[in-house]
Amino acid sequence: MKNLTEAERLEIAKRLAVLDRQMLVGVREVAVLLNTSVASIQQACSARRIARGDVTLKLPPRVNGLGRRVAWRHGDIRDCLEPLQTTTPAIATIGVPAHHCAQPASGAAKGPTRMGRKRKA
Repeated sequence: MKNLTEAERLEIAKRLAVLDRQMLVGVREVAVLLNTSVASIQQACSARRIARGDVTLKLPPRVNGLGRRVAWRHGDIRDCLEPLQTTTPAIATIGVPAHHCAQPASGAAKGPTRMGRKRKA
């Protein structure tokens, strides 16, 4: 998937500024709100990664019943950003770095694990 250009980000940010809180937003809009890439949002939604505990970005629950489309309510995403705005007033609503909204997963406290085949004894 191609990255969002600055022009596309600005266009999406303008639409989000006037969007109602009950409207559904997709992966591209959430990426703009959290100032991250589309691919990182899709990885955070992956059922396999969630099952493994391999997700560092904490997102609100998705809206079900849309087939394969991934969507959230605009207000839920904004609520994820609200605690950050009250603790850090210098952060703008749009353009908050992704690591501010990210919460470490439960498996993040573990040390480094070996990837690949088992070692021969």
